[in-house]
Amino acid sequence: MQVKDTRKVASELQSWIATTDPRSTSAGIDYEQTDNNLYTVAMTFSVTSTQYTQIEEYLAGYAQQNGAN
Repeated sequence: MQVKDTRKVASELQSWIATTDPRSTSAGIDYEQTDNNLYTVAMTFSVTSTQYTQIEEYLAGYAQQNGAN
C-alpha cells in the first residue's frame, strides 16, 4: 500500500497489532529511504493463530479504509 506518512502508519499498525494480539511479537521492521522523505517499510509480525484472520483482514483493508492507495 502507498501512504503519505509511512513512519506514522507503520507505528499505528504496530500499535494496533500489539493491542489486538498482546501475545504478538515483532520479527522486524525495516525502513528504507527511497527518496527525499519517501520510505519503503517492511514489517513482519508473529501473531497467534486465533487472531491471524482478524489481523490479516484489517491489514488487507487498511489502505481502502484509510484513504491510502
